[in-house]
Amino acid sequence: MITIGDNRYFVPILLILTVITILLIPFSISASIVTLSIVVALIPHLPIIRVIRNNVGGESSSSLSSTKKKPLVYILVGLISAGKSTTGFNTSQLFRRVKAQPPASGPRQVIFIPEPVEIWEKSGMLDIFYKSFAKVIGKDTIFEPLLFQITAFSTRVVAIKKAFITDPDADAFILDSFMTVDREVFTRMLIDSNRIPQDQLPFYDLVYQNWNDIVLPELEITRYIFLDVDPSNCLVRKETRDRESEKTSVSIEYLQELNRYFKKFINKDGIYEKLITIDANGNQENVAMQIRDIIEKDLLNR
Repeated sequence: MITIGDNRYFVPILLILTVITILLIPFSISASIVTLSIVVALIPHLPIIRVIRNNVGGESSSSLSSTKKKPLVYILVGLISAGKSTTGFNTSQLFRRVKAQPPASGPRQVIFIPEPVEIWEKSGMLDIFYKSFAKVIGKDTIFEPLLFQITAFSTRVVAIKKAFITDPDADAFILDSFMTVDREVFTRMLIDSNRIPQDQLPFYDLVYQNWNDIVLPELEITRYIFLDVDPSNCLVRKETRDRESEKTSVSIEYLQELNRYFKKFINKDGIYEKLITIDANGNQENVAMQIRDIIEKDLLNR
């Protein structure tokens, strides 16, 4: 019999509910919010959460060694087209090519977790979000930026959880952004520009906190790595990416404003203490090698 706590069905159930939410947007914002509320209500009680916590060290488990160290976790932070996805992937590949240094007994397992952009693009939400922010969306289209932000970090959580279950013995994980960035940069920018009304904030906070209660107790973020790229360079880079929604809707003004919010974020208490800033305007392979050296040093010293 299929149960909602079954490992095989946990991720599909979340994705199905997310898709239903997206499909309901043009017809009923209230119905979309109801489906997201169901997700929020169910997740803290799913048996799978106990399994995940065991795998990443949240609760004790007789099947796991008590000496097993938690993986290091690195959050890549930066503007759209700053090179987070390319750099994260390249860094993980560098660990496959280079023989581990003592005292490591074998190759390092460094796993890159990309943003679930494919889900956002296939649903059409990313395109609508950019157009709504650029004020080029059609008057007959109903869209709530709040729904995209909730969908963004809920699908992000699923991707993170899936990676931790798939690779429980990884030495380190590199994440392409994080829920904290979603909240403190993108959502904060939407709030300040009144694109997310104040009366919607309590609902956002409720959903956000439920997801964080699942993820944050199990993750110990090692470092935030800010890929510092000039907005004008990001504008050039986005033209070479295969994301049509960004090409038509992401302007230099948007990138400059976003950059101001990122600079505020990286100077916040709790972030600044764990921050490393890398000039990523140049060759992305060199940036990946710098991050590889940072991770290798942290692994050797932990």
